[in-house]
Amino acid sequence: MATITKSIGASGKDYTTITLWEADLDNDTPYDAGDVAVGECYNEVYGENVGINGGPTLGLTSVTLSVAAGERHDGTEGTGARNLSAIPINIANDICTVEWLECDGNGAATNGLVVRTYVAAGGAFFKNMIIHDASAGGSCSGIGGKDFTAMNCIVYDIISTLDDAFGIGYGFATGTLIKIYNCTVMNINAGPDAGDTGYCYQYSDNAGVVFQNCIGVDPAGNVNACYSLGSPLNATMDHNLSSDTSASGTGSLIEKASANQFVSTVGGSEDLHLKAGADAIDAGVDLVTTPTGVNIDINGRDRDVLGDIWDMGAHEFVAAAPSIYIPRIMIF
Repeated sequence: MATITKSIGASGKDYTTITLWEADLDNDTPYDAGDVAVGECYNEVYGENVGINGGPTLGLTSVTLSVAAGERHDGTEGTGARNLSAIPINIANDICTVEWLECDGNGAATNGLVVRTYVAAGGAFFKNMIIHDASAGGSCSGIGGKDFTAMNCIVYDIISTLDDAFGIGYGFATGTLIKIYNCTVMNINAGPDAGDTGYCYQYSDNAGVVFQNCIGVDPAGNVNACYSLGSPLNATMDHNLSSDTSASGTGSLIEKASANQFVSTVGGSEDLHLKAGADAIDAGVDLVTTPTGVNIDINGRDRDVLGDIWDMGAHEFVAAAPSIYIPRIMIF
């Protein structure tokens, strides 16, 4: 088994587009059965509707769409590799991970999900992503589909003008293996009709559903809630925060204002890093290193190695070190 890493970018790279990289995933020239395929994007703007379904036919162990070190965002939009498209990423295999990309829905008035998977085996992973500014006349979401794991992702400004909207959840197909850790979701806005629902997190009450260390704030719509099921019987929910009363389970915090949590909630200049004094600081549960990567926050900080008390949400707040004044002594 070998890890085959290919660069994706405008010039001097192995592939000029994500689509061309994906098209080679079942090609036995660069890959052999059992290989790990990694595609690395760079700090530039991509504008693609990408379907990732290659890899299983050839027998690849895993497929990862990532961003090269030093080219990644800093937790705010516009600072790293970014894909501007109405439906940027559509996953159709169960061995795929997408990480470190910013996906900008670009305000496109189309139906769909910004990032989605319809895989039933629970193998798709979304890590350290920023997903924002999707607008649709129909149902609209940030991360959704069927079965997947999302961790350390930030999702905001998901707007449907005529239908349902949600930040992270199962979408058009009911998911039974949805696991969400240390994610931050804000400003999910559904349409005006009586049945239009706006949820930061939408999910079924199933034993395979897990929400831990998540923040959900400021949903809107005729029917809205930060968490679609406030008191599930079977799903695991603990140490989450909501701006309404829907966060439930051990250690959860309710009725916490978004303005008190984040550096900026101003539309167009959102910065969802935690700020000093935020209720979410030191309020999470220590997940150690399971699942793999859960300890790496939106800035790349390793909460486990550095011994942090875990915060809720995608960002681990670290107070600035105090300056030390050393007086100069004059000797005459």
